[in-house]
Amino acid sequence: MSRADELAELVTGESLADEPFHRWLPFKQAFSPELVRLFLSEARGLDLADGGRPLLDPFAGCGTLAVECARRGLPAIGIEALASLVFVASAKSATAVPDLPDLADCRTWQQAAQRIELPVHRAALICAVARRHTSDGKPCKNAPPLLNALDEVVRMMRQDVRRPLAPAPRIEQGDARRLEPIADGAIGGILTSPPYLSRLDYTRATRPHEMVYRYWHAGRELDRRRHDQIRAHPKAYRQRWTHSMPPAVVESCDALIAAGQKKLAGVVRSYFEDIFNAVGQCHRVLADGAPCWVVVGGARLKGVYVPSDAILAEFAQRHGFEVVGFRVARRLIPTGRKLGGLSDVAPRESILVLRETTGATDGTS
Repeated sequence: MSRADELAELVTGESLADEPFHRWLPFKQAFSPELVRLFLSEARGLDLADGGRPLLDPFAGCGTLAVECARRGLPAIGIEALASLVFVASAKSATAVPDLPDLADCRTWQQAAQRIELPVHRAALICAVARRHTSDGKPCKNAPPLLNALDEVVRMMRQDVRRPLAPAPRIEQGDARRLEPIADGAIGGILTSPPYLSRLDYTRATRPHEMVYRYWHAGRELDRRRHDQIRAHPKAYRQRWTHSMPPAVVESCDALIAAGQKKLAGVVRSYFEDIFNAVGQCHRVLADGAPCWVVVGGARLKGVYVPSDAILAEFAQRHGFEVVGFRVARRLIPTGRKLGGLSDVAPRESILVLRETTGATDGTS
């Protein structure tokens, strides 16, 4: 297998189904535990000795970074906007999984939910329902019976917690664009994968998880978290912009407007507004010289290619990061084209390797 093929596997969540703790809820949009291991082994400047500064993933999902670090006795923090994913990730700190209550006569997940009280069992039910849906949130045609799926999840949980995670993974609900609870320079390294710019609504993939979580936690908490997500698709578009955009963003937006896609142009503008705010926060919380790896994918919208990795690199360099380089995981077409001042622009999925430098702005203006 070539190095590029290896990287292509690392930036997806396909291997999660085979890994302890990660396998409870394999999340297609996640990166793999192997990428965490690569980061820990190759990233220069990591302070891992004597319980040094924690690592951070501000787009944590189910906590791949935090869980993998906990398996190695390393401190890490995960920040995630979706409450259901935070709930499942937090259950991974369990040290025991008791027997389920009697659910033999339950035919729906709602009936099961009425009898389930323990948090670890509720997390198991969320995972079981998710397993009966595709990675795009659609019901599987040949889904296993609910109780079979639930028993399988509980079996895996029980096997995995025989070797409990220590320290317990720290996963918190929050907004990557506003990391105020984390002090300046408190983080020893960042590995993250923000939502990719897309014409599709990412939240469709997590709708089954949220549906079950809402059964026990309906209310203002779920309403609030909708505003904590990156605007990466048309339904999330809001015209509230403050950043001055790099030329490649302006050109992409102009091309979409010329093609009659004014709303998509607004999505692109909103997406980078949010991503830039998150990058500014990453720079603020990182210690001097600390590494930051960002998995990011370009997007082709109505025939207009948006080179997200190159755009993000330009912004990061202007706002206090050293751009160490790109590690291209997948190229979607063999050759690129020129876009503004950028050359050889091809749809690709990349690992953008950055390093924090001192004496720069925080990226919020």
